[in-house]
Amino acid sequence: MVALSFTACGDDWGRQDDPAGGQIYPSKTTVATYDFEYSEEKPEYSDMISHDESCEVTNDETLASNVLHINGKGGAKIANPFNGVKLQNGAAITFAVKIDAAVAEDGTVADVDLTRPLISFGSDEKDAAGNDISAHFYITANGQVVYNKPTQLQSLNLNENDPASVKTGILSPNEWHFVALQLSTEGYQLYVDGKKSLSGYQTSSSATSFQYKTLVDSINSLPYIYIGGDSKLTAEETNTVSIDDVTLIRNMMEEKDWNKVPTGNGGSTEDEAVYVPVGPEDCSAAWWSAWSDYFVIPANQTFHTKFINHTSGADNWHNWNLVVATDADRGAAGYSEYFVLRSDLFGWGNADYNADNITNEGYGDWEQFKKNMEGATVDMTVERRGAEVYVTAVATCKDGTVYKEMYHQPCAADGNIRAFLACDHSYLQLNAAETFVGEEYASGSALVGPADCSAAWWTAFSKYYPLNSSISDDCPFVIQFVNNNSGSGKNWNNWLVVCSTADRGGDGYFENFVIRSDAYAWFGAGGNINENTANLDFKITQSFNFDSYVNDMHGAMCYLKFTRSGNSLTMDAKQRKENGEYMPDFQFQFNSMKEGNAGFFLTAELASLDVLKAGYFPYYKLLFENK
Repeated sequence: MVALSFTACGDDWGRQDDPAGGQIYPSKTTVATYDFEYSEEKPEYSDMISHDESCEVTNDETLASNVLHINGKGGAKIANPFNGVKLQNGAAITFAVKIDAAVAEDGTVADVDLTRPLISFGSDEKDAAGNDISAHFYITANGQVVYNKPTQLQSLNLNENDPASVKTGILSPNEWHFVALQLSTEGYQLYVDGKKSLSGYQTSSSATSFQYKTLVDSINSLPYIYIGGDSKLTAEETNTVSIDDVTLIRNMMEEKDWNKVPTGNGGSTEDEAVYVPVGPEDCSAAWWSAWSDYFVIPANQTFHTKFINHTSGADNWHNWNLVVATDADRGAAGYSEYFVLRSDLFGWGNADYNADNITNEGYGDWEQFKKNMEGATVDMTVERRGAEVYVTAVATCKDGTVYKEMYHQPCAADGNIRAFLACDHSYLQLNAAETFVGEEYASGSALVGPADCSAAWWTAFSKYYPLNSSISDDCPFVIQFVNNNSGSGKNWNNWLVVCSTADRGGDGYFENFVIRSDAYAWFGAGGNINENTANLDFKITQSFNFDSYVNDMHGAMCYLKFTRSGNSLTMDAKQRKENGEYMPDFQFQFNSMKEGNAGFFLTAELASLDVLKAGYFPYYKLLFENK
């Protein structure tokens, strides 16, 4: 690959790069789903090796779909689809479950068997004497994750939810729940109804003979999955249970995979994706005729976007194209391109452009590439690190094929640059919620307070987020997180925002205000008083139902939006309850900001905040205009 032109209309635009290697990038793939919906083409139980007579496919009125109902004993046995699948960095299992329990006339609910496996991986292997010698890995009705094998260490860090010592109640009987378990070689995370219930972590240097890799290896190699039991389940009668939508995922889940609760139409509480179109839908756009919006990237910041790629399929370059340029409009004074990068491992740019800096994983046959890129989901980042800019684009195709392209080159260390996408006989659908400039965190990696909600006051903090001196409503700063509380605490045992002139302990630290999630605030702390303390100008607007507030905030997905003009800062909170309903809008406007720098951090008392995203969102209005 050679750069022959330094403009966006280079003569080499149609050049086809040589096929690259066939490396594999760790991307999420759905390996199998069992929804128990059958037809003439898919006869009943045809996806199972065997099922006990107590198993029955029934239509559930709540979910309005077929479910597998197991009448007190037995279970279904299925060939393990993970066998032969390369699990590079983990695996996940998700399912909906309802455990039945008798209810007495006085309303007392009978106890349920908390040791019963709901989903199990195992085998029927026995020794000559008929003794069970196989490994077993399963999830119980108490939320306990169990691994055991005769002669091998059992459980270790996996017995936090042992019913012998604690009854969690996380799978309350006679109600549908959504369970998601993520395994990796270093730990696991268990989610119930969109909130984290349990987690474990182990560094590679941990002094123990047990490794979490054992769990990943076991579900990769054990021959069977048992639904509603396992190979050791006896004929002893236990609670009836219903299970639906068992999904097996290769590698790591995304938020949309675990942040769910069962709903009345078989779906979830996740917001429907909002897309921003780029180019005509028929892929008729000629080169340099259709572009996305400009995305301004300050120094040492990262632009994130995710979009669906559509192509004419005629040529391998009829897909997405990324342009990184100076902070000016196309054709305006000062406009200059650092580089143009195509989806097919080709590009050009200024004197710093270096084709040798393009690397890839997964590319190979170009004819197959042209077919696969239709409908592919592309996850792209443009990251500035000092005087270098780094691009990573991962395209996940409908058939699970993954193409990863990477490039880097020098750029200005200071000031702003811009990125935008261009079409060439292609059409792009930008995911509005995934397009922003800022930071993204894997769930659990940026917790504010321990997951068990044990944080005492002023002991748990997020990082400090500086705010621009002017932030418009067209591109506000937004922080997104899951608010976890104990379910039985006080109204203030949820998130708090501290707006200050510097991070804690920094020079001139001064708190403009502290605002709690329950619309209570105080001002001017940090060793000083606000110059305008006597005449503070602020307004709080909310209409919460405080009778249900603690429960409403339990597992709520929170979006805090900040805008700023002069000495005025406004925070708007959008909060989605676990059942998918939005809480009433909550706004705090503070018009007495101290002059100079400002930013904020989150803190929590007897709560835990799982921060997922933080940055400037240009399409925020589109996301919440009807919420």
